[in-house]
Amino acid sequence: MPSMFPSPLRGDAGSPTPADPSAKPKALLVAYYLAVASAIVLILSGLVLFTTQAPGGADAEMVQAVSRNQRFMAIVNIVGGLMIAALASQFHQAGRVTRRVYLGLVVVLIALNLIAVMLRVGGLVLMIIALMLALSAMAYFQQTVSAYIDHRVRS
Repeated sequence: MPSMFPSPLRGDAGSPTPADPSAKPKALLVAYYLAVASAIVLILSGLVLFTTQAPGGADAEMVQAVSRNQRFMAIVNIVGGLMIAALASQFHQAGRVTRRVYLGLVVVLIALNLIAVMLRVGGLVLMIIALMLALSAMAYFQQTVSAYIDHRVRS
């Protein structure tokens, strides 16, 4: 149908959805590899935080609070990394519920890791984890991936 408003783009040239929704999009592969890489870094950072001693030189109460926060973030990162790895293994066969659980987990992990950076519980790696998780979620919720998953759910 001709448009009332002329545009330099004709037809579906500007459409980001592929012609065949049954073909696996590249964004799904990118999301998978980013999720696996972030799961590995989450588990490794959790192990490092778990074995790191709180800095000395402060009063005992402060050292105890810092070590408690480090252990909490270590447990959160290890459990979160295992859950991300489990959900990433289902990316290619996933449905809508798995995507929602993944997004909720990513939001919680990003928030907790950035709070830990602000409290100086961890270092720069926690910001890198947040960035990797955000990029993975953005790739996983691309329009091409959504069309692919909707096609798989319907068929």
